[in-house]
This record gives sequence, structure tokens and C-alpha cells, in this order.
Amino acid sequence: MRCREQNVEYVPFRYANGDTRKQLLARAKYVLTRNFSKWPESQRIRAEIIFEYNAELK
Repeated sequence: MRCREQNVEYVPFRYANGDTRKQLLARAKYVLTRNFSKWPESQRIRAEIIFEYNAELK
């Protein structure tokens, strides 16, 4: 909202794997509902990021 008022392009925060917060949350459901032994490498990286910022989920 502030960027729109100031007429500045909004650049969302990105995590180490390139996901924005919105993308990370959307993809977190798959990670959290699946057994960790079945996660591919990209899901393992995403899970590490999720657990780093949301310790109670671990």
C-alpha cells in the first residue's frame, strides 16, 4: 500500500530458495502433510526455511 502511495515498484521479500512469503506458505501445506522420507530435495530446502522462521511447526 505504501509503495502504491509513493509510486514505487513493490519488491517482495524472497527467501534463499527464491520463494516469496506467499509462495512459501502456499507450498508449505504439501511439505507439512507429507512424510519427510518422501520429500524431494526442493521440499527439504523449503522445510528447513519454514522451520527456521516458524520453530513451533517443527
